[in-house]
Amino acid sequence: MAITQNDLEILKSEVMNDTDEGGGLPTAEAVVDGVSNNLFPDVSDIDRLLGRVRLRKVSLAVKTANAELLQATRMLFTELPDNENISVFAFKATDFADRRSDAQNKIESYLAFGTKWAGHLLETQLAGQRVIQISLDKGDPIPSVSQPLVLVQNEGQSDEFYQYIRPLKIDTTERRFQRTSSESVTRTVATIEFGDVLQHTFNGLTVQEHAQNASTKRRAILREARVADAAKYYSASKLAEPVTAMTSRQVRLNSIYTQVVPSTQVETPILQRDPANQVATQARGDGVITISQSVNVATNTAFNLPSGVSVGTLSLTVNYTQLTDRDGELVNGQGVAYASIKYGVGQITWYDSLNLGQQAITGSYKPASEFTRVAQTDYQVVDDNAGYNYVRELGAEPVPNSLKITYTVGGNNYLVHDDGRGNLIDDDGNGRGTVQGKTVLLTTAAIPDAASYIIYSFGVDLDTVKYGEQALLPAYHAAIIEDEVVGDITITWGDDKTATASNGVITGDATGTFEGRELHIAPKETVAKDTVFTVTYNKVLDSMTTAINASHSPQNSSGVFTGSIDVADAIEGVDLQVAFSDQRQPQVMVVLGVADNNNSLFVKGVFSPSYQSTPQYSGNMMTVETKLSWMPYASSSANDWTPVLVSSSVNKSTGKIDFTIKVTRKKKVTDVVMVGGLNKKPVFSTSDVNEPLFIETAQVTGIATLGASTESATFDMTADKLLIAPPVASDTPVVSGSVFVDAVGYSLRDDNGRVKDGDTVVGDINLDSGVIELTTWQAGQQNTATLKSMLRENDPVPLANLIFRTPVAPLKKASLQISAELADGTMLSLSTDAQGGITGSKYAHGTVDFKAGFVALYFYEKLKVSDNPDVATEPWYSVDNVYTETATGNTQFINRPQYVKPDSIRYNAIAYSYLPLDKELIGLDPVRLPTDGRVPFVRKGDSIAITELKTMELPTNAPNDTFDLGFERLSDVNVVDADGLKVDSDYLDIDLDAGTLTLNSTFDMSFYTAPLTAKYRIMDIALVIETDISGRVTLSTPITHDYSTAAVFSSMLLAGDMQALAQNVFSQKSWTKVFSDTLIGDRAEAQLQVTNNPIVVTNRDAIEERWALVFTGSTSFRIIGETVGEIGTGTTNSVTSPLNPMTGYPYFTIPSEAWGSGWSANNVVRFNTAAAKYPIWIGNAIQQHQGSSKDNYDFTIGYHANIDRERGE
Repeated sequence: MAITQNDLEILKSEVMNDTDEGGGLPTAEAVVDGVSNNLFPDVSDIDRLLGRVRLRKVSLAVKTANAELLQATRMLFTELPDNENISVFAFKATDFADRRSDAQNKIESYLAFGTKWAGHLLETQLAGQRVIQISLDKGDPIPSVSQPLVLVQNEGQSDEFYQYIRPLKIDTTERRFQRTSSESVTRTVATIEFGDVLQHTFNGLTVQEHAQNASTKRRAILREARVADAAKYYSASKLAEPVTAMTSRQVRLNSIYTQVVPSTQVETPILQRDPANQVATQARGDGVITISQSVNVATNTAFNLPSGVSVGTLSLTVNYTQLTDRDGELVNGQGVAYASIKYGVGQITWYDSLNLGQQAITGSYKPASEFTRVAQTDYQVVDDNAGYNYVRELGAEPVPNSLKITYTVGGNNYLVHDDGRGNLIDDDGNGRGTVQGKTVLLTTAAIPDAASYIIYSFGVDLDTVKYGEQALLPAYHAAIIEDEVVGDITITWGDDKTATASNGVITGDATGTFEGRELHIAPKETVAKDTVFTVTYNKVLDSMTTAINASHSPQNSSGVFTGSIDVADAIEGVDLQVAFSDQRQPQVMVVLGVADNNNSLFVKGVFSPSYQSTPQYSGNMMTVETKLSWMPYASSSANDWTPVLVSSSVNKSTGKIDFTIKVTRKKKVTDVVMVGGLNKKPVFSTSDVNEPLFIETAQVTGIATLGASTESATFDMTADKLLIAPPVASDTPVVSGSVFVDAVGYSLRDDNGRVKDGDTVVGDINLDSGVIELTTWQAGQQNTATLKSMLRENDPVPLANLIFRTPVAPLKKASLQISAELADGTMLSLSTDAQGGITGSKYAHGTVDFKAGFVALYFYEKLKVSDNPDVATEPWYSVDNVYTETATGNTQFINRPQYVKPDSIRYNAIAYSYLPLDKELIGLDPVRLPTDGRVPFVRKGDSIAITELKTMELPTNAPNDTFDLGFERLSDVNVVDADGLKVDSDYLDIDLDAGTLTLNSTFDMSFYTAPLTAKYRIMDIALVIETDISGRVTLSTPITHDYSTAAVFSSMLLAGDMQALAQNVFSQKSWTKVFSDTLIGDRAEAQLQVTNNPIVVTNRDAIEERWALVFTGSTSFRIIGETVGEIGTGTTNSVTSPLNPMTGYPYFTIPSEAWGSGWSANNVVRFNTAAAKYPIWIGNAIQQHQGSSKDNYDFTIGYHANIDRERGE
């Protein structure tokens, strides 16, 4: 007998309420169609006041007394509540017996553990607190308001516990901590306030423990909570636009989201927020550092390389295994990770996959120092024809491992970053594209939302000057000769060592220079420390000289200084030193002498400043005395300050000297130009410009010689220090940790101002001048020096644009206010109009997407090219940067860069956020769900149905009356009378394809009240190709009916085929009390003969169960169900048919002929029964709202399927 509509029912479960025990097994009681409050009770005043989530478990069922197949069963929503504050949704049950607590856990599994947050949980956080504190390095990301986090204690252990939190407020402060007994460190402490209280005490690390890489195995860590979305939800929405048949495969819904937990929107102020994204970027050296050392390779032990490591350059060989760095780990050729690496300090920590003990390690890398800089940003908009692949040409090449990309799918932001070797990966390690130079190819995991934003954030290596391997001048000892020297200088030391300084150049057993009054002696072989050098020379008699000392404050920005000296006496010669200082410190000194023509000056030498720090002790007190000296330029460089003697005159007879000097240097300048009109793109350009020195002061000193009388002079100098000069002099400091020099038998490196050979401190480095000062060295070494690698700081890359998302969105329109200071000190106060435009200054431009919380801010001056012809001479100018605006009559414009101080930008805004509701009152934990309580109910690949209810009052009601309902291909037809009583389907003959209804010959109107009304639905089903948060859904096939905005678009829960079955029958020798689907131990000698005597089950009575018939003797047995427990006994001498109390009929029937003989005690027959049922949870989320008891909250569930028809039916 074929299955009819009357055989299909939706059954209630054991417990129909919202306690933890709600749900359970299906009953025989149906959810009656058309009966009010038959599934959920009415909505109470308190429900409307506070909000609530209600869950009920039901089962789709076939109630035939046979095992007929019901095909392609599906459930959908065909009518929605009139009140928009009431949502309905469904999801699949875990099993037939699960309870509300199981369903609640499934819903709350929207979030799962994500990546570990940087830093560490700060010490102990007690149960009951509403705040926690975390300790972070400078530049580490700070959690955002509403960003879900999870605290995990004893992760991976048997006593692990965790708690999800969602920040309501975050405060940060800088604090000093004692890292060791002699060293302190500054950390950022973030105090995170959240709505719930801590349910447990969580034990974090102290700062000292964190610095020592203490294990967190028995401690608490903080992780980001990532979207897992474990439950698949089914729900429905009305169409936002009508649909015309066969015209399109796209429809637009009111929303692709459904509410699964109530939430309350509130206005949240965002005050004085810093939008600048700090990024840890690298200054990368050009030299290659080789490694060859013995290391203890053991689990969780660490060893330090000589310096920080350039990402993607490290290669090590450990026990014949070749390892390279990738995304913070050392991996072999197959990608197996063996250790982690902290690039900034070069610290490697071994994993448990390597536990080899003491091993020889060899390898190489390029050094790097880590900076915290403001990230450069760029973005692109996803258009309506979105795909998976996106190409972006950035304005500059990103530093490896600094690129972060965020994109939006389904309203959630997803992060991708580069691994340092040209690959893009997501948080799970999946490949997401490549980075080659400035070109980024992004492949997203899913198609981003239309009109959403892909944001690129990255560091650039444009703010350092790199020095690769090159020879340096030999190491030297320095002394000052205060006298006016005439002729050569003789230097002797040891038993037979002699050198001579002639015309400023030292030859003999040493090399070096004598310039100005500075003597640099570089023995060809190093001498022992404290060796005494004897210096002999002729000097002009003091009576024959007069001192010159004059200070000037020209405050000149042109780099030009004019000086005049009047000795007021006849002179034989003059030596002048002119030292120039800017607003910060001395920058350059030029030494002048009288030229051979006796009436002008010439440049004898140029010197850069050098500072020596000497500790001074007084009792227990120590102070550091810093002394300025001048060091001759080691070599000429375009980056040095270069004094040029523009003009000079010397009148020996009167002692009058006049001169003009101009001081400039070539400087590399990076400009960031905003190219384009509407679609702007930052383009980085580097150019050389002539920069004049701002002369704050000019100190003129020297000696004028009045006669030629001389006398011999001698002094001793002690070799207590050995100096090594950098390759070029510069006023920009050396980057700490970037200097590597091989000299005098040492392999030297700098470590925070100390100079080390291996782990031994042998001296210091002046980071301002770059001069290395050795206090320990070995005698008898060949005096050579080779620079391996060095970096000097350049001006930071300017900030000309800023792309960011606010931590909370959406924003209230026109609420965003921005303050900033330009590089020249101009203060900007910016605001936004209702359309999202940035207003308030001609130097600031951009747009705001209030809904997404997206801000694109640019700083430039828009210039009309024809009105500003001189712009072509500016260093940043390029014809490629000119753009044409058609709206202004094809006028050409260019954007002159304006730069902003990164730490000056602050913004205020008003955001809409969601107030977390009490989990005890609403029935779910809102922290583990989206902040707005909404989840998507339709996704790519889903099966959907579009239905629209139609009605027609039947003009007659006599048997055999036939009615054309006006539509073909109907999904279902029902008839109700004037009182709403449903006409039994046995009285109806329906042709769904033709769209006709007939009251058949058995129809009896006496049971009903006229008039009768036919209710029927048109329906289309399709697969979803793409979805978008705008509500747009693309389907696999065109829509075949016309639909109005009253139509309901529903995702379909596919239950598959439903049919009662008895299966997996086998006999086992001994009952182990374990319900296994495979044999445990030996088979029993006897077997149940089901081939000719099958176990009989019916759709109406069979349940989803694993059964065990356990023999107590040779013929008798116990009947035990895994879920229902022991329900009775049986014997092989009769039919076995245990009663299902829910239906009053047997769960199953075993004919007596099936038993055979040979059974013995403790034998067991195992088999399973499959129910012709499908368990589903129906959810009902009630938003806070005003209402009354008269409101209509009804909704309709559609239960559709196909039957196996006979041919011709």
